[in-house]
Amino acid sequence: MGYEPQLGKEEIRRLYSRLAAAFSQRPFGEVYEECHEMIRKYYSCFPLLLNMANLLLNHYALAPDPETGKGILEEIIRLSIRVKEGSRDIFLIRQANVLEATGYLEMGEPKRALALLQDTVMPILGEEILLSCAYEQTGQRDKAVETLQIDMYQKVIGLIGDAQKYLMLHMHEKEAFRETVQRMTAVSDCFRLDQLHPMSMGNLYYVAALGFLSQKSREEALDMLERFAEVWIQIELPVKLHGDEYFDKLGGWFKEFDLGDQAPLNDNVIKKSLLEALSPASGVGELAGDPRFELLVRRMKNKLN
Repeated sequence: MGYEPQLGKEEIRRLYSRLAAAFSQRPFGEVYEECHEMIRKYYSCFPLLLNMANLLLNHYALAPDPETGKGILEEIIRLSIRVKEGSRDIFLIRQANVLEATGYLEMGEPKRALALLQDTVMPILGEEILLSCAYEQTGQRDKAVETLQIDMYQKVIGLIGDAQKYLMLHMHEKEAFRETVQRMTAVSDCFRLDQLHPMSMGNLYYVAALGFLSQKSREEALDMLERFAEVWIQIELPVKLHGDEYFDKLGGWFKEFDLGDQAPLNDNVIKKSLLEALSPASGVGELAGDPRFELLVRRMKNKLN
């Protein structure tokens, strides 16, 4: 049997970090070719292929032209299928299925994404509660607490992600839109999510601002943009996953991630996207010239520069 080279989790983590940084510093085509070299060399290392697909998904928007971007999305789909067909790791296969579906959505093929995902929404079975009980009854109280913290953390962050999409679906239904904004800001304040998971909350506030602008509610849009800016002004770069004084048992869990506690995007890419989000050409560009808007833009630039 021939030798098929593999990479360990820490090696994959370092490679991802290096290539993510390279996308913000070197010509796109040069870094893309380096990704290809890694894919060819480690074509039987399914965790590496999954991370390369994720890396490309997070950076394909930097491609020099739409045709190149489309080709990258097609490659993401091929890599995802390769992982699904070759791996025996159920969690890896599920992640690959999500990446494949995301590729189809980005390519404007929602029916193919639907075919992959429509049977995946199932009732919650409560395994985490049972696992926590089992840990407790075997004298492992710390593991019982950790299990519940992880479950609560994932569900509250998942709620914010769902709410972001919910807002997008209700931008022209003012009552549902405003109620969602009010409830999610209350959840954020309760769990201190602006500090705990700023990327999720920043995205939510920005979508809320876009919705209020579409409803001709400029002051409320500015309220949301001020919250958006405040999230990013108070954050320390580089962006890392972390807990807080309440969620104080998450560190070991984060370390088990393929990327550890690091963000999937390099800081330079994050900074660029944030400044673009507030540019005159952005969805909130009509606010240019408003004193409140200009102030938050200056504060953001001071922070990011």
